[in-house]
Order: sequence, then structure tokens, then C-alpha cells
Amino acid sequence: MYFRQGKVAEAEKYFTAARNLAPIGRIGYHLGQIYERQGKKQAAIDAYSFGLAASTPEQEVREEMYSRLLAVVGNQATVDATLKLARQDFSRQHGVKVDKLSTEAGSAEFWLLLGPSGKAEDVKFISGVESFRSFTKSIAALKFRVILPEGAPAKLLRRGVLVCMGGNYGCDFTLQDPRTVHLDSRVVHSAN
Repeated sequence: MYFRQGKVAEAEKYFTAARNLAPIGRIGYHLGQIYERQGKKQAAIDAYSFGLAASTPEQEVREEMYSRLLAVVGNQATVDATLKLARQDFSRQHGVKVDKLSTEAGSAEFWLLLGPSGKAEDVKFISGVESFRSFTKSIAALKFRVILPEGAPAKLLRRGVLVCMGGNYGCDFTLQDPRTVHLDSRVVHSAN
């Protein structure tokens, strides 16, 4: 709505927050249009590349984004290289490398309540390797790439997975797609 009203700066805040929350291609498409309108060429390239790296844009949106990216970049070879890098970055976007928390191999799922700063305000163990339950404080200390519009009183409930490779390989924590967050009776009861 802000974009249609010509309030491009306001629209940018919300689309940037949405892009960092969910990997939806249409968001990259709209954000790219905003950056083009602002004359931010590299930001438009990045937004269109993100949108094309996502698995969800509809075919007509994908074709329009590709056309816009080609128009901004100027040549096919650079578009192909840009998209290759975007796909690699896209796969790492919601992960955080964690110091070696455990020499035990395994995984566990956690709920995180994230504030505007990207810090976890609360962490709850859901399931997985029982000994990983004790890592809630370490996970709470992580900083995630969460951008909420300035002044928004919102918090985000996210689901994340801690995977430890065992030995000296360390662990990774990855936020799951927000569409996978489903509250069940365990969460409702623990909140009460």
C-alpha cells in the first residue's frame, strides 16, 4: 500500500523486514522495484537475485524479475554469475555458526522469541537430543538477522534447529521457514 501511495521509504522498511523473515520470491520482486525507483542499482540487483533464488515465486513473477534483473545488470553472463552467488547466500541466510557446544553428534529443535534487535528474548527446547536442552542460554546469546520496521512493537516466534556434527566440527543453528511454526498444546501450556 505504501508503495502504491508513493511512500517508497515506508514500503522499503516493511519489505525489508518481510524479506528477512520469509524466503518468498515475490518480496524480492517488490523490494527490487522499490530500489529501482530510489535509484539504488546494486540493492535492486540484490533484491531481484534474492527473489529468483527463492523457491516460491510464481512463473510470471519469476519471468518479470529476471527481465528486470537483466535490464539493470545489462548482460546475461553477469546475471548468471549474480544468480549463482545469490543461491549460495540464500541457503546460508538464516543460519548462525555456533562454537563447539558439544562433541556429541545430533540435533534439537527450539522455539525462539526474537525481538527487534535480533536477540532471542526467550528460548525453549522442543525436542531432540536431551543433553542439548542445556544449550538454551548459548542459543539466546546468538544474534540473528531479524529486521523489523522501526518502532514496530512486534516480536517474532521462530523455530530453529541446532545441528552438531560431533567431534571437533562444531554446531550450526538455523532458523526454519516461518511457515513451519505451528503452535501445539505444549507451547500453549508452557506460556501459561
